Amino acid sequence: AGAAAAPKVDTEKIASTAKKVGGMYLKIWAKPATVGKEMMASVDMIQGLCMVVVQALLSSIFSLCIAGKINGALADAFSSYTSLLGSDYAKQFKVSGAKVFFLTLLLSLLFSVIWGLAFALVGLISKAKMGLGQIVALMAARSVIVALACIVFWISPAVGLVIFFGSILMVICTTAEMVKAVQGVTADKCVYLTFIGVLLFIIVFVLIDSKAIGAYIPEGIIS
Repeated sequence: AGAAAAPKVDTEKIASTAKKVGGMYLKIWAKPATVGKEMMASVDMIQGLCMVVVQALLSSIFSLCIAGKINGALADAFSSYTSLLGSDYAKQFKVSGAKVFFLTLLLSLLFSVIWGLAFALVGLISKAKMGLGQIVALMAARSVIVALACIVFWISPAVGLVIFFGSILMVICTTAEMVKAVQGVTADKCVYLTFIGVLLFIIVFVLIDSKAIGAYIPEGIIS
């Protein structure tokens, strides 16, 4: 029997999806509330999930850049004491770039899912008619806004960090507008749904992050 034919990769479809994802990033940055509501009305599931993955990758590169800066600062700090402490002494304080990249990638994807689950739970309890597509839309919009800070960081680390923390407020405001677009959700109900959804996310985020933060710390500092 002949060898099985390799699956054909639809490069045109991949290119088209990538172009749409890039376009949505620009649209959401320009008109977060308007485009967010449009996504709630009709969202491409694949496109939405791609936005989440792109943000996770950008966040991972963002963390890798920070790790590189920390390692550079430590190398400079220990350079004057190499003869006294030995060349291997500074290595135990070096931040692992690979660990930082993949851990951030995992956590970014996990937090996106938790964001979606928090609002899915709130929608279920309040009996709001929120479908899977709308949950993905909420995840995607959050990811796009957070990704902006990662991109700015490459241009200016200081400004990038400010935007990163400022993006939290923008995410909440955009999410509120998107939740308001759900059928049967009044303006008053929207406030409570958004508040409870964000609160649930923060609680789980703190619980997970408090455990995960130790994995970023070099063994030389812990021991």
